[in-house]
Amino acid sequence: MIIAKPSHGLPVGSRRNVLETFFGSFQRLRPIQQAAYGPISLGGNIIICSATGSGKTEAAVAPLIDRLYDDLHAGAGIVIVYLCPTKALINDLRQRLAPRCLALGISLAIRHGDQPNDVDLAKAALLITTPESLDVLLCRGDASLSRIRAVIIDEAHLFFNNQRGLQLGILLHRIKRRVTHPLQLVAMSATVSDPDELTQFLFANVSVDGFQVLKDENGKPLDPYLRVLERPQDVASLVNMLLAQPRKLLLFANSRRECDVLASILRDGTGFPDSIYVHHSSLAAATREQVESDFASKRRAVCVATSTLELGIDIGDVDAVLLYGAAPSYESFLQRIGRGSRRTSKTTLVCMVPPTQRPLLHALIHLATLNRLQRGLLPVEPSFTLIGAAVQQMLSYLHERNGSFVRSTDFRDALGPPEHLGESTIDRILAHLASERVLKRHGFKYSYGADEGFHRLRALRLLHGNYPGSARSVAVCENKREIGRMHVVNLLRLRPGVRFRFAGKVFEVAGVTHEVVEVRHSRGNGQVIDLSYPGGAPSVHPALLHDVLEFLATGTIEPDLMTVKDADWLRARIASLRPLVRDDGIPFIRTQTGIAHLTFAGTLFNRTIAVSTGAPAESSDDLWLVTKDLISSRDVRSYEDYQAFLPQVVDATEKPTLFQALLPPELRLAELSEAWFKTSTHRESLARLSTANTRLADPMVVTGLV
Repeated sequence: MIIAKPSHGLPVGSRRNVLETFFGSFQRLRPIQQAAYGPISLGGNIIICSATGSGKTEAAVAPLIDRLYDDLHAGAGIVIVYLCPTKALINDLRQRLAPRCLALGISLAIRHGDQPNDVDLAKAALLITTPESLDVLLCRGDASLSRIRAVIIDEAHLFFNNQRGLQLGILLHRIKRRVTHPLQLVAMSATVSDPDELTQFLFANVSVDGFQVLKDENGKPLDPYLRVLERPQDVASLVNMLLAQPRKLLLFANSRRECDVLASILRDGTGFPDSIYVHHSSLAAATREQVESDFASKRRAVCVATSTLELGIDIGDVDAVLLYGAAPSYESFLQRIGRGSRRTSKTTLVCMVPPTQRPLLHALIHLATLNRLQRGLLPVEPSFTLIGAAVQQMLSYLHERNGSFVRSTDFRDALGPPEHLGESTIDRILAHLASERVLKRHGFKYSYGADEGFHRLRALRLLHGNYPGSARSVAVCENKREIGRMHVVNLLRLRPGVRFRFAGKVFEVAGVTHEVVEVRHSRGNGQVIDLSYPGGAPSVHPALLHDVLEFLATGTIEPDLMTVKDADWLRARIASLRPLVRDDGIPFIRTQTGIAHLTFAGTLFNRTIAVSTGAPAESSDDLWLVTKDLISSRDVRSYEDYQAFLPQVVDATEKPTLFQALLPPELRLAELSEAWFKTSTHRESLARLSTANTRLADPMVVTGLV
């Protein structure tokens, strides 16, 4: 691994016009840009690990253009593919890169679900797209893909240990089979705890030379503050104080509903109602793009957002980041704080403890997160062995062959080298797809072709995505223009005249159908309802909960982090909980639904243990294991025995992708077991549970955790 360091030297042998276009007078490249230019321009496969706002995009794109300059001007097909996880990031990158490519005479194109035909791809040299759109191009045998020389993967952590990441890896293998020259790979992320694990997961399907890791450890120091709010309206007081001087604030919330409510509070409670913006996934793409543009142009403004703005979308300089509630994982925390204070020598962060929804838990997560970052080590998550997206890629490959019969060995070759996708696995998947009438087996040759299910999936355009099943939504339209979407369940409460909160504004229903809710702005008084959104706030990562447990047992509050009043409140709460969790103790309380054990073990662990006792999975969550009776040591099984209960847990609480649902049952169980067996804290939690050192807690002591 190479540690990036500041340097005044220019990359040796680089093209001056490329340097001038990307770096201006290039008096001083940023450390990661200086470190990456040479290895990338020499054709190396690179993992770039550097904070948000450190110049990763230029660090990857400039040296690739430098190296492939002649190919990019040959005009015979796509030379560089830039893969992004979201359409919003693609649109943002086009705005940033298009002027530079134009100046260099390079044709740039984007392709995603909203803009599938941006330009003639046969004339494009650099394509920015999603894995799903790349899948479509492969299936239709697009000739423009035959000259690809390099692939960039942005925000690579979002493809780690999930179905989209497996899809991406197999797509890269399929591209490599098409081209006759070496394929260069560059992956970028601000939040990679172990680059080797990322490489193993994303690129196990691609036979390429080894990867070099470039890491920038010159991050800005963090200047954190923690504030305990007594009521949601206190957010307005805090923001008013921060906006006394012209500043731009990015306020993260953990749910769309919280975004709507907080923005409404800020519009009513600050002196800048026209400078309060909302950004979340239920808003229409055009609405979000307008928010990004308007917020970027302001000198004094607040944008309230969910994780949709964790990525590197350009929203201008942000003076401070505010967290309303704790980030659900270390990766999310780092992405959020990386968006702020790019013009200053430190990152200003305000961690807020909301007055509702487990305030004590949010306070403890904030403290545990800051404590972990001070130590400088992120918990390592091993790479998973996934299978579901392989089903999708087999059908995608069949689509590429126009549904004609394909030998089982050809399916195997199309997926790449990983051992877990070997001959026996492929044979079981093919046989199961045939039993489901997705495929049909040839009468006497060991090959499979398209059947009724395949043709239906293709007709519905469902062959290319590995997203979890989504809830049905209806359009929200103002003056016939779609401004967002809402869950269909809201139609039960909406009728003409009803007022509801959306994107921080109050709208009145003008008309309702099963497909569209037509609205108009409302300035009247009276009841305002909050919409229901599917999914709610994300679960807290088990590694973070484990650190909370450690902090409860031994942690201390840093001076100057909080006000005296807030620190006294939190120290008193910690002191009352500490005796219950020391020495592997597990506090419990009696509830109307059973016995709730405070495990801090995560949703998957708690619900799996609950189901094994005969209790419903839905009663347990990330903190609490709820069973009918008190857990004793004789109720605890061996770690491996719990594997059998995983399908009940996941099917009850998560939405598998369409292609995971098409796996044979035994392979589906094997895939579910990855998260169970490779989450290190699970074994420690089971060991604690095995001691049966349960202690009855005063319900008042755990207030704020329930």
